[in-house]
Amino acid sequence: MPNSFCINKLFNKLIFIGEICQIRNNPWNKERVEQWLADSGGALSVIEQSSVEKIVGILSEVNINFIEAYFLTKENERLWSILEQEIGTAHTEVIKGTLENFSQRFDIFWQKEETRLTRISKFLNSQSEKIETALVQVESLTGLESKIKLTNIPIQLAMSSAEKDDIVGWYSTLEEKTDLVLECSGVIENNFPFLEAVLLHELFHFALRSRSVVMSLITNIADKNQDNLSPLSQDMSPLQVLEELLVSSFTPEGYLATKYFNTTIDTAEKTDESVPHNFTLIRRRSAHAMKNLAKEYIDEKKCIDTRYLDSLIETIKNG
Repeated sequence: MPNSFCINKLFNKLIFIGEICQIRNNPWNKERVEQWLADSGGALSVIEQSSVEKIVGILSEVNINFIEAYFLTKENERLWSILEQEIGTAHTEVIKGTLENFSQRFDIFWQKEETRLTRISKFLNSQSEKIETALVQVESLTGLESKIKLTNIPIQLAMSSAEKDDIVGWYSTLEEKTDLVLECSGVIENNFPFLEAVLLHELFHFALRSRSVVMSLITNIADKNQDNLSPLSQDMSPLQVLEELLVSSFTPEGYLATKYFNTTIDTAEKTDESVPHNFTLIRRRSAHAMKNLAKEYIDEKKCIDTRYLDSLIETIKNG
């Protein structure tokens, strides 16, 4: 998997500012803000605070995900030229100014973060053969007729907090170019195998979106079970909930991750509804309930079908 992992300082700087400004949809924002401010010089200066207020005003009109996508796919003058076309010169100048005003603070913080991300990149590259083997199973489960070439999908490594479970994966497609993002700098070495499983989770999503037949099944079953799926998350549609639980039933919480990365399937028997990030507990319970069926589909090289999805729905209904 040579040269698949990228560490983009400007993109990480945008994430840093987005979290400080609390404009990213991230369940770990509180932990990140507290840690990142403490590790980069403390409370915001008057100039930094003024920049925060300006950029929050802009990003109430422009989706931060849209801005991040351009930071992933464009560079230098091309980036700023396109942003000016898309959001206007005035808004683009505010973003430029904010990046500049946070430079001193970010550079202090980035020294350690870049070192951590470089170490993670080396580890993931060393595990490339194993990840590729696990990806073959994903291709079988999703019915892909052609292989996913990881070298064609840039994997951007980005900052996270030091919290054990703060590993956020997502991918962005813009102008037919896909970038996968792992926010993971706080991961300790003992938890690196779980990071591999999260990477495979995001590649699983990508594979599903490349296989319209399977996505059609997921869409139809999500439509029929909105009453069961909608209460599970305030932030996701029933379709997103079902897709997330499906992928998680294999990795990182499920049998596929156990088979290749030696992770454990948490029973998650004790449920405290007041615990933050409760959807994580739902994912764990579903993966535990589905582990035998997931093993069957993997070992027998079956493609995800109505039987598997119906079983997942029954698991959700039974709590």
